[in-house]
Amino acid sequence: MTMLSPPSDIKAGRSTLLSYMMTVLIRGPILLWLRIAIWAGPLLLLVAFAAIAAFDWLRPIYNWDLVAYIASAMKSQFANFDDVHRQVYSTLKVGLPEAEYQSIVAGDEYRLYQFTNPSALQSMLGMYDVKWLYVKLLMFTGPIFGWLKAPVFINMAALALFYFSTWAWLSRFKLLTLAPMVVAVVFCLGLPEAYRVSTPDFLALALMTSGVLMLDRGRTLVSLVPLTLAVLVRPDGAAAVCMIALFLIAFQDPRWKHGLALLILGVGAYFFTKIMSTSPGWWAHLWFSTYQMQNTLEGFAPAFSIKVYMTAFLYNLGRAMAENNWLGFYLATIVTWLWMISESKSDERIREPRAVLISALMVAIAAKFVLFPLHDTRTYLPLLFPLILLMGAQLRLHYANRTT
Repeated sequence: MTMLSPPSDIKAGRSTLLSYMMTVLIRGPILLWLRIAIWAGPLLLLVAFAAIAAFDWLRPIYNWDLVAYIASAMKSQFANFDDVHRQVYSTLKVGLPEAEYQSIVAGDEYRLYQFTNPSALQSMLGMYDVKWLYVKLLMFTGPIFGWLKAPVFINMAALALFYFSTWAWLSRFKLLTLAPMVVAVVFCLGLPEAYRVSTPDFLALALMTSGVLMLDRGRTLVSLVPLTLAVLVRPDGAAAVCMIALFLIAFQDPRWKHGLALLILGVGAYFFTKIMSTSPGWWAHLWFSTYQMQNTLEGFAPAFSIKVYMTAFLYNLGRAMAENNWLGFYLATIVTWLWMISESKSDERIREPRAVLISALMVAIAAKFVLFPLHDTRTYLPLLFPLILLMGAQLRLHYANRTT
């Protein structure tokens, strides 16, 4: 030992003091949170969701899709679509800042073409009025709140449903301590952005999440309502609804009779939206949205092409990897699920009620991309968010079983 180095007992004392301070700083807040989470958890969720709603109220996002949704909701009020076209753009001109209005009417060639050609806009509406329930809600709320505020109020109602569904599920399984992690997932997945855009996406997310979490809570019969409504809001939700139903039946789950009812309702809701809309059909819609946009869909009926499909599939898969985050979360859930299955003591774990839902949602996400390979995260959020919640709960249960 040199003259400048402290004795070993002093070093040990400093190490013990530092260890104690780190324990207090780390474990102290954790122990405090565990004690107050029963009321602080819902409050944290409420504050986070209220902040999202407030920011949207102050700084909403108006994209071009709003034109088509308002036109779809207005078209029954006019005998001539030229009048619909004129009224929609007049409403936007009065209600939007000039910069945002100019972006919508002349932001690119496609937008300018829709602005100057009423028949072109009319040909696009089949891809929007197929979201039947959302358009109906706009029809009722537009004249009351104004056409630009109506989507905001619809999203506010969806956010309230989303909050209460999440809170009820966390409370039911005594998972309110995980509220900070739920908030983190909400922000990491980009749910605030999906909320701020005036589209049906957040309403579909709230309804699907509500239905799936009700199923997990054992409220099987009631869950049929939001799950069916989710398909009426976005018909592509049928991929998840039907997959959940098929898994309940195939695994002989105690809820299989409700699964059969859900299958009938999901398929019925899907075809109802098709019948009640002017949808251009699956292939024309896929071509437009994933392969090549068209300035007008008048007379657009391309023959099916495996080359076009594979090009769209690979291109959107590449964009999902490079530009979006849903694919990373999805792959992480797959790896985690496979690991949990391999760690399980019995294959019967796969047949557990929650495990059936997890497996169904995983397959549904893949099926949804295969059927309509769109890269946007927003289209997978209604399946991915409840999947992550269920995975988190199952992972916690898995570790609890390993320690017993």
